[in-house]
Amino acid sequence: MRTAKQPIVQGVAKVPMVMQMESLECGAAALAMVLAYYGKWLPLEQVRVDCGVSRDGASAQNIAKAARSYGLEVEGYQRGVKALRSLGPFPCIVSWANGGYVVCCGFAGNNVFVNDPAKGSRKMTLDEFERFYGGICLTFAPTDEFVPGGKRKSTVSFARSRLQGAGAAVAFVALTTLVAYLFDLMTPAFTRFFMDRLLTGENPELLRPFIALMTAVAVVQVVVLAAQSIYSLKINGKMAIVGSSAFMWKVLRMPMEFFSQRLAGDIQQRKTTNAVIAETLVNTFTPLALNIAMMVFYLV
Repeated sequence: MRTAKQPIVQGVAKVPMVMQMESLECGAAALAMVLAYYGKWLPLEQVRVDCGVSRDGASAQNIAKAARSYGLEVEGYQRGVKALRSLGPFPCIVSWANGGYVVCCGFAGNNVFVNDPAKGSRKMTLDEFERFYGGICLTFAPTDEFVPGGKRKSTVSFARSRLQGAGAAVAFVALTTLVAYLFDLMTPAFTRFFMDRLLTGENPELLRPFIALMTAVAVVQVVVLAAQSIYSLKINGKMAIVGSSAFMWKVLRMPMEFFSQRLAGDIQQRKTTNAVIAETLVNTFTPLALNIAMMVFYLV
């Protein structure tokens, strides 16, 4: 059985980053980060429900109530920056100037380290932190009732689940990308041949075959790039349709509480995100893997 970590008073706590999915769930995301630090990984959606997030966000009282239900001891204070630095403990949730919440991981020298659910991990100066700090902090410590559990979600497993049934599409994108790399490798060879054999006049009879070969390679390259673009658009469209359909069916099956906690614009934005995810998985991840392979090839 895993044992929970303990809060620290000095230094900087290594707190896992949990990004908020919607503009009003920064409090839930901050609590999810604190729970993850102590070894309890929970879905953000569950923490959101437990925090009672509504269209007005979550109050510090509700965040503390949810944390106690998980087995954490919670204390709320109104402190200045100097008191927060000297007393801690970290990580703690602090109020922010925009009405939201961030996780303060600790202080080091003239810097403050925070995990902002909206912007990610940030390193701020004391002056900058003072401008945004809202003056309220919630501190946490695990009790005997706290039970660590769960595990961190992997981006690779998510990508694998979304790409199920799209093996041929990924293989095609990988193949065309590899062909494009081969053309890139041919460019230095053409340049060397032109400089050593043609420009010096050593083999003038090879000028026409050389031009014909370069023209043929250029035509093939254009055809490959055109096929890659056309096929990628078809793949993106197919995956976007599948993702949007699954999203709409899931939304239609959600209870009324789901809609009362969210703005209509946030739900619409989720629908648009499906197309972006499909394009990223096909056009970014596959070429990225080949880029890494080619980088290793060039180094060797």
